[in-house]
Amino acid sequence: MKPLYKYIFLLFILCYFNNEVIAKQKSTKSAQGVKQVKKTGTKKKKSKQAKKKKAKQTKKTSKSKSKKKSVTNTVGYNTIKLADLAEVVSTPVSNPVAEQVPEKTITIISAFKPQLKNVAKMNFGNASFTNDTTTLSLNYQVPSQNLTFQYKPISLVPRAIKLIKPIASTKSGQLTLGYGNFYQTEVGINYSIIDGKQHTHTITGGYEAYQGLHHLQKANKEELKYIGDFKLDSINHLQAQVFYDHHNRYRYGQVSDTSFLPINNFLQKSTTIGASVSWLNFNTNNKLVTFKPTLSFDHFIGESKETNTSFEFVNPMFFTINPSLKVNFDMAYSYSTYQSPAFSKKQNDILRFDPSIEVNLWQANFLLGVSPTISNGAYTMNPNILFKKKLKDTNYVVVAGWNTTYKINKYRDLELYNPWIDAPNDLKNTIKEAKFVELLINASKKLEYSIGVEFNDYKQLPFFNKMEMPIDKSAIGLLYETIFEQRAKTLELVAKARYQISNKLLITGKLNYTQFNSIRINSKPWGITPLNVDVNMTWEATEKLSIDANAQYWSGASFSNDFNGFHTLNNTFVLNAGLNYKLSPKWNVWVKGDNLSDKPYERWADYPSLGVQLKAGIVYSFRQ
Repeated sequence: MKPLYKYIFLLFILCYFNNEVIAKQKSTKSAQGVKQVKKTGTKKKKSKQAKKKKAKQTKKTSKSKSKKKSVTNTVGYNTIKLADLAEVVSTPVSNPVAEQVPEKTITIISAFKPQLKNVAKMNFGNASFTNDTTTLSLNYQVPSQNLTFQYKPISLVPRAIKLIKPIASTKSGQLTLGYGNFYQTEVGINYSIIDGKQHTHTITGGYEAYQGLHHLQKANKEELKYIGDFKLDSINHLQAQVFYDHHNRYRYGQVSDTSFLPINNFLQKSTTIGASVSWLNFNTNNKLVTFKPTLSFDHFIGESKETNTSFEFVNPMFFTINPSLKVNFDMAYSYSTYQSPAFSKKQNDILRFDPSIEVNLWQANFLLGVSPTISNGAYTMNPNILFKKKLKDTNYVVVAGWNTTYKINKYRDLELYNPWIDAPNDLKNTIKEAKFVELLINASKKLEYSIGVEFNDYKQLPFFNKMEMPIDKSAIGLLYETIFEQRAKTLELVAKARYQISNKLLITGKLNYTQFNSIRINSKPWGITPLNVDVNMTWEATEKLSIDANAQYWSGASFSNDFNGFHTLNNTFVLNAGLNYKLSPKWNVWVKGDNLSDKPYERWADYPSLGVQLKAGIVYSFRQ
């Protein structure tokens, strides 16, 4: 039995030592794992987000320390405490919370290829990221018609301004009274009503008169006008206008102030009545066809019972195919008849079409078309070309074009330009072929200006020269005759400027210089001023005070004299200004001054102007 006990004891000793060796090996491996965890934690502490995680680690460590005493793990016969691991790497061991998971970030690299990184932890290490080599292309396309806009004017019809949107009928009006030196008298009335259907009716009337130093240097004017805006529906309006004006003047040119002849010998009077109607459609968004027809009529009566009656129909129309393509098909027809007791009846008519295609291409605007025209039975085909482009990276817009316009000359228009003309023996249509280039500059939000050059070829351009009569001019006064130049070519320079500060100050200016390169019949462009400069200013100085001013400068025109020669008038500068002061919501006072420089001048030879003209008055406004 003793040997058996010896063998059992020896076997027990061997098992004991064998277990001790295995336990030491496992303890060594656990220590190596701890060292590996420490190295990983040390590397993580050196990351870019170490500062942000430090505060979180401190908070999580404090929570984990409270559990150190109760958290153990038994491996074999030895116990390993996890406190050391919690102190080394606390973030991975802590319970995951949604707010603690870092969000995905987008890194923009120099090649503009986005790189997506996921910094979430997996097995105590950063997840590997992949490069996104795809390129995302973002194209922003702005329609070229929104970069530059073409403005093609049409016949303008004045209408009343709606100051407020009325709920019921609204009545408002103004009464103006004024008086000044040279016995200047001014009376004006303006009355407007908006009925329950939102139709607007406006009536304006006025009377002005003056008496100069010469007993014949006097005139008076009467005018009356009605303007109606009828709202057919929310987008269609019908605008109508009826007007009447009458002028009485006396021809004092080359007439002595001591003349005792009846003043009716020198009377120069004219009367005009007219009407117009337009159909306006304000629904311009997403419309295929847009048109605005206008029909107008006027009848003029001259001094010797000459009559000039004219009709005109204008219909600008275009088809919008897409935002970059538009088809225009404008149409206009004019008819005029002139009858005089001394001359036979004259008729003029113009039928004109303007088909064209307007394209926005290459960040530019192109208009290509033709203008077939029938003028007094003669058919012509003329080009209609317009190019407009905004220069890259600048505020400059270049405009160039080539077109031909036709105009029916009316007795009324000629008399408005030169009030001292005799009844013309003929009225002809004026044709103007223009080739032009213009540069528009938008210098700032306040200032914009332009400069352009035009090469014009005129046919039947009206000139005005002194009328040669066998009768003594001192008995009837000086009259001018209308001469239609067969052909004239000109070079014109046109410059414009506009400066505006909010609604407080507005200054506009225009310069026009005309050089006649060739004239076929006449030796001089009689009555035409080569240089014209016009500057206007409106200034709202305060809430109650407003000031407006106007300055004009022109070079003298040429006229023939009694010695088969010609003379040129002096250059002229005229300064006008006025102010308006609001005393109360109903009462305003105003002052106006003309020719403030007090320099005598003559726009038309032998018709001297008045001196300084000062006029003041009041305005009474009411509203119901």
